[in-house]
Amino acid sequence: MTAMGQMLLALSVFLTAAALLLVGLMDLGRYLVAPATKDGRRKGAGRGPHPARLVLWCASLTILLCLLYAAFIEPRRLRVVPLDIGSRKLPRGAAISAVQVSDLHLGKGGLVREDLARVVNSLGPDLVLLTGDYVNDARGNPPLREFLCALKPRFGMAAVTGTSRWDRFIDPAVFPACGVRLLDYEKASFDVRGAAVDVIGFPVDFDAKTFERLRDPGRFTFLLVHTPDFVEEVPPGSADLYLAGHTHGGQVAVPFFGALITFSRFWKKYEAGPYTVGGNRLFVSRGIGMEGGIPPLRFLAVPEITLVRVAGGGESK
Repeated sequence: MTAMGQMLLALSVFLTAAALLLVGLMDLGRYLVAPATKDGRRKGAGRGPHPARLVLWCASLTILLCLLYAAFIEPRRLRVVPLDIGSRKLPRGAAISAVQVSDLHLGKGGLVREDLARVVNSLGPDLVLLTGDYVNDARGNPPLREFLCALKPRFGMAAVTGTSRWDRFIDPAVFPACGVRLLDYEKASFDVRGAAVDVIGFPVDFDAKTFERLRDPGRFTFLLVHTPDFVEEVPPGSADLYLAGHTHGGQVAVPFFGALITFSRFWKKYEAGPYTVGGNRLFVSRGIGMEGGIPPLRFLAVPEITLVRVAGGGESK
């Protein structure tokens, strides 16, 4: 489904829910303020509200509670999603860990998570890997710098930028000032306790020829791309782990259906979580923040960071 189709679908669902909420609350209000008769019954209500009215009221109150939860509770939650994989590219008995952080969206409409750096550091990662969409406007740069400079991985940090709609506001000095290697069709190499690890990064585009030129088939390779949209263009079996964000898991999801909007050309195919595509592992993070162009809500898409643990001598692709 196209981005426009996704937006129209979401708009129709949200308008339906809003209409149900408004009609239900107005009807409940009219019932409660209706004058009572001498026996205590509401005028015109008979022996009580009709079952259909009760269903309408319950539905509208449920929507109201979900809206309050999506505005004030879920955006402040944080979960750590574990991702354990094995690779024969690492020596047997070796292990590396990395934390993926995606889609902070600091600034207008965003939420500053003062606990985020503390949680990341508490996991003791060897690497921190960041996959784009850091700010909603220039006001996001100071908290972004504070967050990045507070991170303390053992061996280093690498990042890619996200969509130009948001990350065009980034102050480019923020990343080097905090020791983050910003990758633009580039590779960063790390030696993690004798384990050779490469991180190859593309912002919101991907070029297979550049990727093949940069990668060393004998080294474990993280591929960072902001969006999962290029996973089917990655040469088979060439990326040990493709990390992406962008979709937010829909940011507002519907029970038993999931995301309405992902802004991915694949729509729900790579909505969130782990996938295997063409012999390449993909993980799509729901991210942390909320876009500045839509209401600042999260529902059934809890903010998350990913803890990647790679064990040496395990199954290879």
